[in-house]
Amino acid sequence: MPRPVPQFHGFVGQKDEVDLLRHQLNGALALGGPFPDTAFYGPSGIGKTKLATALAAEYGTRVRKVMGHLSRELLVGELKRLEACDFFLVDEAHNLTPPCQEILFHVIDERIVLSPTYDTSPSVSKNSDRAEEKIKLCTVILATDRPGSLCNALLKRMTIEITLGHYTNQELREIVDRLASDMDMLISPQAA
Repeated sequence: MPRPVPQFHGFVGQKDEVDLLRHQLNGALALGGPFPDTAFYGPSGIGKTKLATALAAEYGTRVRKVMGHLSRELLVGELKRLEACDFFLVDEAHNLTPPCQEILFHVIDERIVLSPTYDTSPSVSKNSDRAEEKIKLCTVILATDRPGSLCNALLKRMTIEITLGHYTNQELREIVDRLASDMDMLISPQAA
């Protein structure tokens, strides 16, 4: 009988990637700071959102999830609600508009949120007053299956980049067993 697949707060598989994340998480906890900003790449359904949720649970904080197609106003509103060391997950990040991506630049670099009405176009003087608000230290996580749709400047700000691959048969069995257990279903090993 094979050994059970290691789990990470309900996340099954991707051992090398999880080991790297666990190592980074232990460092962040030891320093008392937020987890490094991270990008998760991989096909739909591979577990990018589940992994972000597992990271937040392991850290002992929460994950605030938004979809990449949200407006600047909604993005700013969600960012202002963050608490210290929260994980801010942008699912389907490839749908972020360039102005929304620029808002994230400022969150990552300066820990500020610019007003959604602030004009980010190059024609506006950089010395002009801009409405900004300090936010608490947080972790930005981008989840996408199309990283090429994000601007290079945003991707370069991601300290960690994780590509999730396909699961082994043993990992798939473990996932099916866990889902069956969560739904109070009894299935045979052959069915799994």
